[in-house]
Amino acid sequence: MSFLINIDAVMPADVNDNDITEDGVFQTSTQPTQMSAMIFKIRLFRLSSKICQAIENLSHLDEITLGNLDAEVGAEQHQWDSVFLVDGSPSLLDTSSYAHWCVLQLYAHQLYLLLHRPFSHPQPTNGRSYLAASREKCIASGAALLDIHRQLVELPRLRHYRWYAHGMSGFCAFHGAVALASCLLAGTSEEFESRSYRAMFDGAVLRIGLLQNKSPICVKAYPILGHLQSLLSPSQFQWSDSAGHEFGYSFDNWIDTIQWLNPDSVNWDVWDSVLHG
Repeated sequence: MSFLINIDAVMPADVNDNDITEDGVFQTSTQPTQMSAMIFKIRLFRLSSKICQAIENLSHLDEITLGNLDAEVGAEQHQWDSVFLVDGSPSLLDTSSYAHWCVLQLYAHQLYLLLHRPFSHPQPTNGRSYLAASREKCIASGAALLDIHRQLVELPRLRHYRWYAHGMSGFCAFHGAVALASCLLAGTSEEFESRSYRAMFDGAVLRIGLLQNKSPICVKAYPILGHLQSLLSPSQFQWSDSAGHEFGYSFDNWIDTIQWLNPDSVNWDVWDSVLHG
């Protein structure tokens, strides 16, 4: 999709339909318009194409490029905050704006994971260096994906958007959960408050389990997350064990081979031998 980066097309005007008249286009409101979310999605799509092109050849993704792409995602997030939030908080009267903000944030944190996971392994492979900041970014973005999914499921103000938690948002939560589990399982000498992240992971497993009757993605994700949950219990799993190392290596390879922007790319069958073997 690299050709999409260079498409030279004019963005649609950020106005409402009734702002367009025979005499011209008038922007009458400082509030988000009917086109605001769509414009941001187009911008994010172009940025995601740029990021996917960069990670196709990880040997060419150096720390400078990584930092620049990370900053571009952050700049988009800053714009979303200024348009959809009020002083950094959701509007009490405009629930649709907060829903749009949540959906955009899901994609942003997926992009952060795509960018930083190759550098988050404490024992890097294929010549990739380990960056503690990338591991921190993966932990933060994994947790953010789980929290946004929780809000879509639990917050009364988002009840009209709850269906989204059964589809793409559920898949984003699965992405966040496996990325977070990978970091929790690997462990490093660096200290961080793992208990709060473990609680978020456990909450996500419970929530996804309860959504199985509404979501095909949750049906497939729940057994995998349940298995990872058991591995996070020290009494059941020792990372120093050779079998543990083998599973960890296979698990990370599985994560890295998935096209996380496309749910249909997941090979769920590879887990059959792990879960039922």
